[in-house]
Amino acid sequence: MHQREHTTGHLFQIFIPAQLDPRYDHPSNTPLSKVDFEHFERGESGVMGRFCLSENFTASHFNADTALKALDRMIENQTKPFVLTVSFHHPHAPVVTPSKYLDYYWKNRDNLFVPPSIGDTMLNSAYTKRNKRNKWLDSGYGYDDPSQVKEWTALYYGLIEEIDDYIGKMLDKVEEAGISNNTMIVFTADHGEMLGAHSMRGKNVFLEEAVRVPLIIAFPGQIKPGVVVQESVSHIDLVATMLDYLHAGEADKSDGTSLRRFIETTSYNENF
Repeated sequence: MHQREHTTGHLFQIFIPAQLDPRYDHPSNTPLSKVDFEHFERGESGVMGRFCLSENFTASHFNADTALKALDRMIENQTKPFVLTVSFHHPHAPVVTPSKYLDYYWKNRDNLFVPPSIGDTMLNSAYTKRNKRNKWLDSGYGYDDPSQVKEWTALYYGLIEEIDDYIGKMLDKVEEAGISNNTMIVFTADHGEMLGAHSMRGKNVFLEEAVRVPLIIAFPGQIKPGVVVQESVSHIDLVATMLDYLHAGEADKSDGTSLRRFIETTSYNENF
């Protein structure tokens, strides 16, 4: 992104590629079907950089706008309990971040965390070729270069903050409607991101950075604030947990088990 920040005066420039993007030395509208791009370079997984349009044109903005409007309708027509599922694509490839959420992290990117396992040769690992790791590294991409990973991290953190902003707006709306004390909120994600750990990108591996995800459940009057569950749990238990706390456990046909026993420490195995 450094020298190319001075070449963005074109109307067609949608984003400014970062160093790890295959189009770093090309205009961002360069077709990835060009013969000088290898097959593994052509997917969305390698797309990362600064979004040149307003933050009101991102996928997350459209997701949030739709969700907020749906929440308005549900609050206005509260004749029975409602369920609203909001699924954001980001943070996820393509890692293209609007300036509103990127600028702080980009300015401070030199101070960002770098995984201690970066540069790992993985000679004794079955994951050496996973996610085309060997091809990215053999082709000179800096997934083992701390400075380039810090650029990527700044972009990724910006996408996280964008989601955080929109989730905050939804929580504010629930609070303003006076239903926060009778609403169960679950926040989680489907997978993590290697983000340079073991010089890897993406997911698809059973390593901590890829499989560990956030799971936050809030239900005032039912779940005490500040409770931390130390046991390893799975998404398979979420439906059972929600139905349990909503007094609808008899409707649970899932393969999971309610996490209430861990949340309330009524029955658990401390060595699990």
